[in-house]
This record gives sequence, structure tokens and C-alpha cells, in this order.
Amino acid sequence: MAVELARKQDAIPLIKSAAQRSALSPDLNDRIQYLVTGELLRWDGADWVADSLFGSLVGGALLDKGGAVYNVMHPDVGAKGDGATDDTAAIQTAINAVNTLGGGKVILPKGTYLIATTLNLKANVELVGIGQTSVIKAKANFGDIPLIRNAVNQPPNDESRDNGLRITGLYIDGNKANNATATEFSHCIALESPVDVVVEKCFCINPKGDGVYIGRRSGAGTDVIPERITVRDCTVNGAARQGIAVTEGRHVEVVENYVLSGDLHGIDLEANNASSIHDGIVVSRNIIAGNGGGVQYGIAVNTTGVASGVSVIQNHIMDQAGIGIGFRGCKGLSIAQNVILDPSGAGISTISSSVSADAVSIVGNVIRGAGSNGIALAADPAAEPVLVADNVIIDISAEMGINLTNYVNGAIIKANLIENAASRGIYFTGCQKLLLVGNMCLNCGSSGIGFAENNTYCLLVGNICEGNTAEGINENASVSTNDYNVFIANDCRGNTGSDFVRGAGANNSAYSMIFDFDSPQKRHLSATTTWNPDNVANGAQTTTTITVTGAAIGDVVAVGFSQDLQALQLTGYVSAADTVTVVLQNGTGSPVDLASGTLRADVWKH
Repeated sequence: MAVELARKQDAIPLIKSAAQRSALSPDLNDRIQYLVTGELLRWDGADWVADSLFGSLVGGALLDKGGAVYNVMHPDVGAKGDGATDDTAAIQTAINAVNTLGGGKVILPKGTYLIATTLNLKANVELVGIGQTSVIKAKANFGDIPLIRNAVNQPPNDESRDNGLRITGLYIDGNKANNATATEFSHCIALESPVDVVVEKCFCINPKGDGVYIGRRSGAGTDVIPERITVRDCTVNGAARQGIAVTEGRHVEVVENYVLSGDLHGIDLEANNASSIHDGIVVSRNIIAGNGGGVQYGIAVNTTGVASGVSVIQNHIMDQAGIGIGFRGCKGLSIAQNVILDPSGAGISTISSSVSADAVSIVGNVIRGAGSNGIALAADPAAEPVLVADNVIIDISAEMGINLTNYVNGAIIKANLIENAASRGIYFTGCQKLLLVGNMCLNCGSSGIGFAENNTYCLLVGNICEGNTAEGINENASVSTNDYNVFIANDCRGNTGSDFVRGAGANNSAYSMIFDFDSPQKRHLSATTTWNPDNVANGAQTTTTITVTGAAIGDVVAVGFSQDLQALQLTGYVSAADTVTVVLQNGTGSPVDLASGTLRADVWKH
């Protein structure tokens, strides 16, 4: 090549002042900031000479203290960027040259760069565009191969793997409409077993495969997984498969991306086999809209291999054709502070109960307008507990707000707000050791909280179930397999059906304490009336009755009177339904005539 690159410690600085920097064009100032932080030299055929900034940019090969800089439009590189010429070889030549010199940047100025085969990005090379006007486009019939990927199949250590890769500011067009031979591997970007990679501010459009694929290179050996990968501030639109897929990885961040109108999942963490590793994956602050068809997911955590420490946090998922967030097979999964709007299926759901996720927390999410359950969880019996807390679930057009199946090792369902679910607010079957505390189930189409069968050792405390079409709480009176369940201080007022329906389990009465509010079966009752007792002779008594709605024979009664009793004895008991009889006895030795006053009766349900 006529123009070469090299490093030189005594290079002449080109930019020395803020005034010089401010004179740069906006594109240069924004996109090529590294040029103003170092010194640039050009080989003129005889010696290294200082080059002007703009002359160097147009002239092709540059040098600064941050590494080599190649402009693919330079005649010695040969890319045309005209949308007709095959620029594959020219761009690859620049990548190879920068890699040979120890690393640096390959710049793609404004243009459409047609490629006929994969660009292989090598260690310490940054591929840089200036945004939507720097287009890399697959030629027609490109084949079932990625447009850009890291270059080589490397051994399992950081020193020998592709590392330090960066892809920035490119518009990558997979041209899927004209790639009939591709099936699933024609990704815009494929990162296979590299380490320390950043992909940011890129547009990945219409790939026949995934927008960005992260996984293990085929044949690389079982220990070579991608590590320390960041995909940030990218837009993926129209992928024939996943928007962003991570089939394996350690310490991977997928953050602040837009994933739109793909055919399958928006973001997919999916194991290729039982040994696949997903460790320390963060999916956060992404916007995912209009993806999927059939039972697909906005975000899928389908990690059936070895997975731990996955976080799905603060994502917005809208108009998903399928389920908002699905998961299985992960230990220590956090799904928190996501907003899920109008999925056609469930808001958050387990993908399968056969490979459960253990120690999962689902906290602080907002789910509105789900076409199925708001949150639907089915566990393998060996699964560890799940925490479902502080979620807002509203306007569920079918089924339940929260639906749990087979959590036999415990679950905590706490402080969730469920309103306007088409069926029950919270529903569970085959569960043991559930703690339901402080939930609000309002205006649901059936009971606020409902049991199916085989639920034992469940504790319901301080839940509010009001305005529901059926019962406040229904333990399914026709089923005898719900046993040892305890209900304390639940408020079930204003439901169309009964406030509380008790199950028929043989052990329920012995183990259930029903100290709940405002139901004929479970509340503290009281009433008052004005009473002017008769003159009571010594050794005699006088009686009256007071109506206490809900009182039943056997309930505990306490009575009081607003006047001084003058040593008379005042007692009360439930003599009939809704009726308390009050007895005033005189054992003082002389007649007593009490003045008129207020009589109060308090009743506690037995």
C-alpha cells in the first residue's frame, strides 16, 4: 500500500487549542474525537511528515497515539461507497492493516458499502461510521452467513482471543428480502467467543438472522465463551429472528437499545445446549416494541444450561405478539421495574415448568392490558422460592392477575396491586408454604383471591379484596385437599359474592385462624342503643336485647353501660342470630334504680 501507518512517540501535535478543535466540522468533532487527542504522521515515501487534519482524513492512513486510523474511501484502500461496487475486499484490507499495526480505527464515511461476504473484524480494531449515512449492505443472495463478525476461532484465553473490538455508528442492512438462501445465521453482527467488545450506536436492519448474535464459535471448545460484551444504544428493526440473541456469555450487557418489529423474540437469552453458560447477564433500559408472532417473547430468559445472576431491569415492552417476559432454567434471576404494555399473552411467565428457575424475584413491574395472566408461574416441585412483590397489574383482559402452580417449597406474594383482572386477582393450585401478605385485589371478574386444590400450609395476612364480582377470598369449599391454611386480618368488603368461602379440608378448622375484617364470618361486631333499666329489687334481675348484625350463638360478648352500675352485675350473651340479650342483676341488699343511658354490646366471632 502506498500510504503506511506507524507509531512514533515524538509525533508533531496537530491540535493544540480549544479554538482549533471548535473549528472542526460537526461530524468530525462528534465522530472522530480521537484525532484531536494525539499526534498524526503520514509516510510520504521517504520520511514521516506531519499531515494536516483534513488532508490526513482524505488521504487515508493516519497515525495517532491511540493507534492507526484508516479511511476506507482513500484511493489506496479503494472502497467506493456507491451502493453498486463490491467493497468487501477494500474494507477487509483496512481491517487487516490496522490489526497488523497493533490496532486502531477503520472509518467508513458517508456512503453505501455493498459487501458480498462476511467482514472479519480483528483484535483491537474499531469499525466506525457516522450514523445512518454510513451503510454496510448485504448484496443480493448474500447467503446464510453474518455480515460482520470477529475473525478467528481462538483458544480459550483472553490473550489469544479476539479482543478489544468495537463497532460504532454503522447502519448495517441485512437485505433479507433479497437473501432467499439464508435460513437463520445471516446476522448483522455475530460475536463468537471474543472478549472485551463494544457495539454501540449501530442500526441493524432487516437481517435474515439476528440483529446482534453473541455466542460460542462452533468448534471452539467447550470452555470458550464470549466475555465482557456490551451492546448499547443500538436500533434493531425487522429481524427475521431475534433482535439481540445471547446463546452464551459471561458478563454481557444489553442496554439502552431499541428492538422493533422482529419476527421472533426481541431479546433472547437462550442456551444452545445443556452446557451453555449465562453468567452475569444484564438486560436493562431497552425499548422493545411490536416483535414476535404466536407464542414469542419480548425478552426470553430461556437458559436451560448453566445460568446464574441474570438481571432484566427497567425495560419497556410494548405491543408484544406473545408474552412480555418469559423465563426458565436460571438461578438468581431478577425481573424488576419493567413496564409491559398490551402483550397478547401474559405479562411475565415461566416458559416451562420442566426446567424451573430458582430463587427468582419479580419486583416493581407494571403490567397493563395483558391478553392472558398478568404474572403466570409454574414450578417444578424442586424449585426454590420465588418473590413476587410490589407489582402493579391492571386491566388484564383474560385470566388472572397472578397465577401460581406447584410452588411446594414456598413463595412470597407481597404488596401487589391487582385491579380489573378478567378472572381472579390471585389464584394458586398445588402450592405449599405460600405467604400472601398485603396484596390488594380490586374489582376483579371473579374472586379476589382463589384456591384451586392441593394447597397446604399457606398463610394469608393483611390482604384487601374489595369490589370483586365473586367472593373476596374463596378456598374452594368443594375441595377437601386444601388443608392447614391460615387467614389473618384480611379485609374482604363490598364484594358481590360472599366475603369469604371456607374450604372443606379436614384439617382446616384446626389450623386456620380467621381474624379478618368486615364479614359475617370473620369480624369484630358492635352495636349501641339507649336503655332505661327498670327498678331492680334486691335478688332480682331485668333484661333487654340489642341487635348486633352478624352475631351468632357461641360468639364472645362484652357489654357496657354509660351509667354507674352501683355494684349491679351486667352480662350479655348471643341468644339468637343477630341478637344479644343483656342481663342486669341486683345482689346489693337493696333496690337500685339506674338512670337512662347508652348500652353497648361488643361481639367477637368464635
